[in-house]
Amino acid sequence: MDNINESIRQKALLRLSQIFKIPVETLRGEMSFSKDFESRSVSIFKRNEFDVVLDDIRDVANRKTLTKLDSGSLVIETVDDYINHMVDCYRETPSIVTNVLGELS
Repeated sequence: MDNINESIRQKALLRLSQIFKIPVETLRGEMSFSKDFESRSVSIFKRNEFDVVLDDIRDVANRKTLTKLDSGSLVIETVDDYINHMVDCYRETPSIVTNVLGELS
């Protein structure tokens, strides 16, 4: 399972680097989405990088996890939170996580 967790971690980092258009090497687990990332300035009708990350988070979540997200009992604030969320959701529905992150190697 460690190999699959590492594969998910690498794919999640790659996904974030592509979304925010930053080098994957610059991403660190403790980086906060609210402090360390910037989005393009777009109109209310266009989606920005944070919208895409939120879509990823919600797309892979099962009903129970969505309830936690909606209630605020689960908050994804850092790169590590995003990665751990992907790992946890992979255990439940691997096919959805691979649809979001891409095929795992």
